[in-house]
Amino acid sequence: GLCKRLGHDATGEPGSWKNGTAAVEAFAQSIGCAPSWITLHDGSGLSSKDKVAPKAFTTVLACMAARPDGDAFINTLARPGEDGTLRRRFKGMPVADAIHAKTGHISGVSTLSGIIDAGGRRFAFSILVNHYKGNVNPWQDQVCQAIYAWATTK
Repeated sequence: GLCKRLGHDATGEPGSWKNGTAAVEAFAQSIGCAPSWITLHDGSGLSSKDKVAPKAFTTVLACMAARPDGDAFINTLARPGEDGTLRRRFKGMPVADAIHAKTGHISGVSTLSGIIDAGGRRFAFSILVNHYKGNVNPWQDQVCQAIYAWATTK
């Protein structure tokens, strides 16, 4: 997959989980992520041994958004009301017009990370929830709405 391709591109050797995850970790460190923020077992994102701090996600998002081609990257993230993982989320919330995000769900884990444009500023956010019961999506949506409301009243 993509992780192994990154390993190949970084080393010129056949791609592997080892050189792929090393390439991801090296990139993250090059933009300011501390080594302790990211521990990758493999590039699948499904291993319980993979550990990534929310600050790593927001650092990568902020870096990508600040690039000259940052809008192209942001536009690859899902939007509420459109096809994709946010299709049924943020209904009736003002933040719906300001958010681009990516969800992640595996057993007992729900994540939402992305960008909110509000008040003339751009905010990177990452909400990672472990060991929950029920549906945390509405709560995540309310956190994003609170960020948006705060930013638009300043």
